[in-house]
Amino acid sequence: MANLKIAGLAAEIGATLVAAGKGLGTIDRVYAGDRISDILNHIGPGTLIVSNLPGIQLVRLAELMDLPAMCLVGGAAAEPAVVAAAETHGTAVLVSPAGLFETCGRIYRCLQQERCT
Repeated sequence: MANLKIAGLAAEIGATLVAAGKGLGTIDRVYAGDRISDILNHIGPGTLIVSNLPGIQLVRLAELMDLPAMCLVGGAAAEPAVVAAAETHGTAVLVSPAGLFETCGRIYRCLQQERCT
């Protein structure tokens, strides 16, 4: 996967963009998980994190690893503190209406059909 556009991905998977990040750049890879230790072991620059962790700890992780975007799942509204912290750091925040499994499936289909690259 090379340079997946965040705005295009959000539109294709039906996610709401609640924080724009640094000009809605691109991502190079996707990692889904709900344990901070697993996420830390599998991410790098350019990673989109897909997770059901709605709290501020995911934003802090994005800051620490300088990640361009994160996608929260399950349609729950992102806490105002999460959105504010993400905007301050420049991390895009997407909220998918689907659960973790279905969101990952939507991302995969999008990539396979090359609609969001």
